Amino acid sequence: MQCPELESYLPLIAKKAIQAWHKLPPQYKAWLDIDDLIQEGVLFARFHVFSRYKPSRGKFTTYLYASLDHFYYSVVQDKFYQKRNAREIVPIATVQYRLVEEDETDQAVHAVG
Repeated sequence: MQCPELESYLPLIAKKAIQAWHKLPPQYKAWLDIDDLIQEGVLFARFHVFSRYKPSRGKFTTYLYASLDHFYYSVVQDKFYQKRNAREIVPIATVQYRLVEEDETDQAVHAVG
């Protein structure tokens, strides 16, 4: 099977990468460059999309467009997931609860590691 030339699809990959970058939270936009997303999209297209394309099922452009949508959606979701789960989970069994002796109203909770 003949694979299409990757260079002819760079504008589509770049367009989808820019759209995905705009959906990222601001703290990720600060350190994640659009060029990185484009490079990830090129690698994805080269090693995953080209090898799985079947001409009998439709045009390559349509397949690439849909595949990039799913790929960049998962990239954005992974970034949001990392943000939500960035905290360390402390088991409830390791939490100690005690009253401070100076003032009965002050309380302290400490995690034991």
